[in-house]
Amino acid sequence: MDNTTFGKLSSHLKTLSQGSYLYLKLTFDLIEKGYLVLKSSSYKVVPVSLSEVYLLQCNMKFPTQSSFDRVMPLLNVAVASLHPLTDEHIFQAINAGSIEGTLEWEDFQQRMENLSMFLIRRRDMTRMFVHPSFREWLIWRDEGEKIKFLCDPR
Repeated sequence: MDNTTFGKLSSHLKTLSQGSYLYLKLTFDLIEKGYLVLKSSSYKVVPVSLSEVYLLQCNMKFPTQSSFDRVMPLLNVAVASLHPLTDEHIFQAINAGSIEGTLEWEDFQQRMENLSMFLIRRRDMTRMFVHPSFREWLIWRDEGEKIKFLCDPR
């Protein structure tokens, strides 16, 4: 990328970020990993907000509705909790509210692994959201934004 193109990209991202370093970091991560391929003068693929970054990340991680449906109960428990939970506590909460039978531990662990980029493990072995804004994005959207991947904290 030449200096002129880089300057235009920098200016574009500066405007879109509205001062959010998180937006910039996540957008640069997507570019670095090859998920966003920039054309010379068109930046149409660049997410215009943090909400779009989260939507893009979730679309890549959960390409089908059924793949998201498998992890949504775990996210529902995590967003409803007032503090970080251990895997065991999340597992117990999922099975306590299950009408369709219990979830096996191995299946649960696989689902947690699918969520590892969003629900990170802390040193005390509890899980927390990668950022408070991601948790907020899962439970609330501005009017006009896509409601895909919304979770229910109740």
